Amino acid sequence: VPNHGDSCARADNLARAQIRRGESVRRTLVVGSRLALQEARFKAALARDCGLQILSVPRLAARLAGGFLEAITRDALQDLAKEAIGVGGFKAIGPIADLPGMVRAATSTLSKVWDANLDLGEWLKRNDQIPDIDLIEKRALSGLPAGMRLPRDLVSDARKRISNAAAVLGPVTVENVYDLAPCWRPLVL
Repeated sequence: VPNHGDSCARADNLARAQIRRGESVRRTLVVGSRLALQEARFKAALARDCGLQILSVPRLAARLAGGFLEAITRDALQDLAKEAIGVGGFKAIGPIADLPGMVRAATSTLSKVWDANLDLGEWLKRNDQIPDIDLIEKRALSGLPAGMRLPRDLVSDARKRISNAAAVLGPVTVENVYDLAPCWRPLVL
């Protein structure tokens, strides 16, 4: 039976030696899904892989953009959309705004718009419902918590600090990222 204390001590000694030589002990693995994230973390824990941080693409952007920032979460967006819809004042969606499922539909729509990296302002005249969706977006964004950002804003902030990537992330490996939303592509590609 291997002595796990010895292997951790060896890993610690190796990390200290790398630091003395000026080498980075931090490495980053970027994965494409929640399942891949959990699987990679499990494998790293079994291997006692010290210095490996495993991130999703949104967390990679947040890590680069700044310490306490994160992409807007679905739960936060749902709460903000509920408040925005509750205010009323809609033209096209007014009659259906109080129906069950409207908050979920608005949340899904805004998520898709942001993932596609679209600006609703450019689409206002194309459809009667888009000004209402734009109004929901503006109301939701006005109530956004201080540390949360839209994906495009988070990517923009991360790209401004890309010169810090080596220190913050170390060597980066991207695995199992097959379908990357357009909003994240400027950071990774």
